Amino acid sequence: MAEILALQIDSNQIDIVPGFTVSLFGTVGAADSFDSYDITINEPQLLEVNLFDIITSADVLINDSNGNPIPGASGSQPLSTPENFTIPLNPGNYQVIAFQPFNDFSLGGTNYQLDLVSISSNNPPVNPPVNPPVNPPVNPPVNPPGMTDNSNNSINAATPLGSIFPEIPITRSATINDFDTVDYYRVTVDQPIASGVALQNITGNLDVDILDSNGNLIASGNNLGSSNEAFQAPFFTPGEYFINVFQTAPGITSNYDLTLFPASANISPPPPPNPQPVPPNPQPVPPNPQPIPPNPIPQAQIISFDGQIDGSDEVVRNREDTSFIFKEDYLLNATPGTPLTIDLIGINNGFDPLLEVYQFPSNAPVLEANQQAILVAASDNSGGGVNARIGPGSSSDVTIISPGTNTPISVPAELTLAPEFQYLLRLTYTELPIIPIGGFSLNASVPDGFISLAPVRLGVTVADPIVAGDLPINQFSDGGSFF
Repeated sequence: MAEILALQIDSNQIDIVPGFTVSLFGTVGAADSFDSYDITINEPQLLEVNLFDIITSADVLINDSNGNPIPGASGSQPLSTPENFTIPLNPGNYQVIAFQPFNDFSLGGTNYQLDLVSISSNNPPVNPPVNPPVNPPVNPPVNPPGMTDNSNNSINAATPLGSIFPEIPITRSATINDFDTVDYYRVTVDQPIASGVALQNITGNLDVDILDSNGNLIASGNNLGSSNEAFQAPFFTPGEYFINVFQTAPGITSNYDLTLFPASANISPPPPPNPQPVPPNPQPVPPNPQPIPPNPIPQAQIISFDGQIDGSDEVVRNREDTSFIFKEDYLLNATPGTPLTIDLIGINNGFDPLLEVYQFPSNAPVLEANQQAILVAASDNSGGGVNARIGPGSSSDVTIISPGTNTPISVPAELTLAPEFQYLLRLTYTELPIIPIGGFSLNASVPDGFISLAPVRLGVTVADPIVAGDLPINQFSDGGSFF
């Protein structure tokens, strides 16, 4: 088989002739993140793609003439593993891209050899895609880590990411810092669809919001610290949506990888129970009736665990006098607007704790003496075998003194969370050391959605959250990858 050698010539047309091999040589890395080669196919053929002689990391993919990726025409082996695949192509213009993934820039650049081996084929693809309307390829980011891009710092200047289609991920990488505190992106939805949203590889506390075309919040990820964000977003109405990545407090600097994992929403209107007679002059059916969003069956989510309050716990001043009492604290998070039920049951005799929930701003530290914290729910003893209950229909049995009027105010025993605040669940107990250990069983639940608790000491979480209702789309494996 004859061979044609070519130097790295971006965007120059290369004719691919059956029976010949085109060899391309180049370098990719942080300074030159990708090389693009335009090729022309004049007759149906099989194209074998080989990328080798790489020392760090490089990948390769093929796009059609509109820049859309061809299914099955990509190689993404890890690190220095050679890439190899064969794809049937019809006559037309194509784009071959060799690139180093953004996450591997730190490994340094690499030379490569790219061989395009053409083989005659009398069996072209059965139904070749004719420029399918899919997302553009996931190319390395325009801005390497540490660079600042203020071009998309408002919803009116949002960076377009194209249309969302099932099973085709969209990825964008960038940096947030004090000079570039927010990034907005715009996506278009042509059909009802649900998508996983992931914010990964962050080193500071960044959050992400999903907004509808009017700027209303429809989904968000607001984990604390440098925890990855992962949640599902409903794109059930065709149109434009916005994605907002932002720092939660001044001084936070972090790179991030934003990825959408769209999947079909499987939305179809149910048939009528009984066929209706056709009127004499039926009205014309609209050409594109709008699909009806699904109405999923609520799934109750419950967290249950046993614990104890003893002399090793932290102390706080009793709200009723100046004495110190022992406490257990947990960061509480749950689906906003969903009623919570929290039951605390004493295991040993004589243990009768107080259950409290404090609300404070999302950017406020979790401190013992937090002047911005507000008591929003509490329960001392709801009876019926439960020592304390916060939940729908629970009667208030805790009062505080109004600082303005010096009169008692009842604290509610019902609670729903708002997305713009943090919440701290506190268990306190006053009988130590008379009763040396206060054993308890704690149950927290929501009728649908998710709920989580993370233990806190000295204002810092000391263990991973206990989570109920976290769908697979919201989970990360031990390696930190999505799903």
